[in-house]
Amino acid sequence: MRIPFEDRRDNMRRRWTDIKKINEFRFHELYELIEDCNELGKDEFSQLQGLIEKKLNIFNATQSTY
Repeated sequence: MRIPFEDRRDNMRRRWTDIKKINEFRFHELYELIEDCNELGKDEFSQLQGLIEKKLNIFNATQSTY
């Protein structure tokens, strides 16, 4: 089990390496969850696919503003 990353510095500013570690942790966590969802039915898979597309669209919209 991985230990979640925590930023413990006083000023709470994150370095780009901290953000990279957080993103890598989230990627691996999501990858493992997707690998574990082999038992989804057709309806559940369709709901999951819709949710993922919605989240990706929101993410892409927020990232394009930077």
